[in-house]
Amino acid sequence: MWWCSEKSIGPRTYRTRKDPFEAAWDEVCQWLVVQHERTGRSVFDELQQRYPGQYPDTQIRTLQRHIQLWRARTVLTFADEDWLDEVVGRQNVSCSGGALVNVVQPV
Repeated sequence: MWWCSEKSIGPRTYRTRKDPFEAAWDEVCQWLVVQHERTGRSVFDELQQRYPGQYPDTQIRTLQRHIQLWRARTVLTFADEDWLDEVVGRQNVSCSGGALVNVVQPV
């Protein structure tokens, strides 16, 4: 029966649909590198201004999740990367070329 499905054995590690921010993600990363204090809302508003009609309001939470993961990976790049993969998982939300390794400077 369809309602008697098996229990999930863990979180899903694959995408169920295409990433809506894939085309603009490198641009978003550049904005975050230059102004790391930017919020997901300000980035989303700028995307909507630059690409009218491409990003509906319902996608803001997706962008916020991407930014959260990007920040975690960027900050923790200086920590043990194996630990990072265990905590964050193997999700593909990084900027091309790996140019963000030196973004966060130690205090």
